[in-house]
Amino acid sequence: GVLTLTVRDDDTRYPKRSPQYGAHAAGNRYIGWAADPILCQPLQRDDELRILVDHPIYGFERSDRTLLILQALAAFVRRGTWRTRFTGIQVRQIIDGKVVDADLFDPHVDLYERQHIPYKDICAEYSHSHIFMPTHQEASGLSVLESAAAGALVVACKDFIAPDRLATVRHVEYDDVIPWRRVVDSIDVPASRALALKSNWAAVAKRMIEHLKTWKQP
Repeated sequence: GVLTLTVRDDDTRYPKRSPQYGAHAAGNRYIGWAADPILCQPLQRDDELRILVDHPIYGFERSDRTLLILQALAAFVRRGTWRTRFTGIQVRQIIDGKVVDADLFDPHVDLYERQHIPYKDICAEYSHSHIFMPTHQEASGLSVLESAAAGALVVACKDFIAPDRLATVRHVEYDDVIPWRRVVDSIDVPASRALALKSNWAAVAKRMIEHLKTWKQP
């Protein structure tokens, strides 16, 4: 048998009485995930709300909501409900190879082909963001934890982020309509960072060691 250490808790993937569950439970152990607490540090301005929109999914798959999110943001900016807490607003968007100001006058989505962004650069974007918005269903979604570690509130469509991952970050989950008033009221940079940093490399390493010590090959 092979022991697989997983960063996502897949214990609910199969019904507990199914043969698949038995095989999965025998060979998989959850260790969790972690973010860099040094590069992902809160640097948000108190007067300007900054929102970071994740990159589109590869190849314009149907589950991608980038365009819908940009359209919702355009309406949110125009309505001005964010002025209850902020005097300015900036919406940033991850695209191929860089992060840019989102064009909310003409929201559109370009093909995303995984052009590299230096890690320090993307962490700087996380660190200045009050809100991080995933645009598609995440397989692992480390950017969710990294942005939260920098103090961002994660605002995600239902089922985009695995439940065990979502539980490790402060978040607002929505179905079709983004509850902007609740989102703005939920922004709390120190609280977001404090919860996210409970997922750290020391905790991951401890779980790894415990699993290795107790695992017996079938």
